[in-house]
Amino acid sequence: MRTGISPKDFAEAIGVSESSVKRWVDQGALTALRTTGGHRRISRHEALRFIREQHGQLVRPEKLGLEPSVLGIPRNAPLQQAAEQLHGYLLHGREPETRGVLTGVYLAGNTIAAIGDDVIRPAMERLGVLWHDSEHGILVEHRATTLCLRVLEELRGMIHDTAAHLDGAKVAVVAGPERDPYLLAPTLTSLTLFECGLEVVSLGPDTPLSVVELAAREAGASLIALSCTSEPDDRLRREVARLVDNAVAAKCHVALGGKTVASLGVAVRPYVLIGRSLRELVEFASHL
Repeated sequence: MRTGISPKDFAEAIGVSESSVKRWVDQGALTALRTTGGHRRISRHEALRFIREQHGQLVRPEKLGLEPSVLGIPRNAPLQQAAEQLHGYLLHGREPETRGVLTGVYLAGNTIAAIGDDVIRPAMERLGVLWHDSEHGILVEHRATTLCLRVLEELRGMIHDTAAHLDGAKVAVVAGPERDPYLLAPTLTSLTLFECGLEVVSLGPDTPLSVVELAAREAGASLIALSCTSEPDDRLRREVARLVDNAVAAKCHVALGGKTVASLGVAVRPYVLIGRSLRELVEFASHL
C-alpha cells in the first residue's frame, strides 16, 4: 500500500473526476499534503477514511494497492453474505480473496466489532469442527487462523488511529489466560479496543494472570480484557476471581469474554462485564 496517493489515482479508484477530488481537498472534506514540487498527495489513512465515512464506491481498488477481490462484497450486502464467502476462502486457503472480503467489509464502514462478530466468528466456528474428522481439518483451521491474523494486522494499519495516541488516552490490557493457546480472539479484542481509541497493551494468549495484573499496574490500565476459549479448571477459576477482585478494588474495569466465559463462574457487578460479543465490549469500553 502506497502512503502517498495522487488525486488522479484516487479519482480513478473511486470512479470520479480528478477535479472532484481536488474540489474536495479545497473544501476541506479531504486532506492532502503538498510535495516539495507542489503536487497534492493523499495519505493512505485519509483515503480510506474518506471512503468509509463518505460511502465512496471503489471501482479500481488496485489504484490504492488493494486486492481486486474487495469488489466481491457490495457495500450494502448483509454481513452474513461476507461470512459465507469468507468461509469458502478460508476453507481452501485463498489469501487474496480472504484479504479482499475482510478489507471490503471494513471499507464499507463496518467496525472491527461487527466484522469479528458477524463475519469472522461464524466462518471460523464452521471450520472449527473439522478437526474432529481428520488431520486435514486441523490443517484447515490453523491455516485459516493464520490468514485472518495477517489480514487483521493489515486492517490495524488502516484504522484512523489518531485518538489512540493522544496524551491521556485510556489503557487496556488484553490477554488470553494461561493454558488458553488461542490467538485470534485476543487479537480481535485488542483491535476492537484500539479502534475505540484506547491504547492497548496486548499480551497475547497463554498469559499468567499475575503477569496480566502486573502489566495493568505498570500501565495504569483502566480496563483488563480476558478472552477465554479453553474450558477452565478450578485453579483458573480461582485466579480469575482473584484478578477481578483486585481490579475492582483498584477501580479498574474487567471484561471477560469468549466461548467458555460462563464456565468461569464470575458474577456480573459494577466494573465487570461478562460479554458474549465484541459489540458488548465496545459498549462497555465507551463508559470507562
